[in-house]
Amino acid sequence: MLQSLQWLLSTNLFSVIIELDSKQVVTDISKDKIDLSESGSLIVMCKTLKTLLSLKNNYKVVFTGQQANNNAHALAQAFTIYATHKIFTFIPHCIWTILSNEMS
Repeated sequence: MLQSLQWLLSTNLFSVIIELDSKQVVTDISKDKIDLSESGSLIVMCKTLKTLLSLKNNYKVVFTGQQANNNAHALAQAFTIYATHKIFTFIPHCIWTILSNEMS
C-alpha cells in the first residue's frame, strides 16, 4: 500500500481507485485515530501520502471482497510475462473475459 501511494504521488494519474482486500487497512487509513499497533507507523505514512494525493488527484481507497481478490490474482499472473513497468491503455483479452464474467 505504501509503495503504491508513493508511486501514485509521482504520477499524474486522475480518478484512481485503490482496491484493498484488507478491510482493517482501509478502515485504519480512513480514520483519524492514532494507531499505536505494530503496523501503526506504516498506517501513519499511508495517511500522510493519502493527504498529499487528495491535494493532487481524484482517488479513493476501497475494500474489495474475495471475488475481486481472485481477479487481481489472475491479473497479476497475466502480466508476469511483461518484464518492464507499463501503463496499459487497453484491457488484454484474458482479463476482459474475467471482468465480463464478473459483471454478468
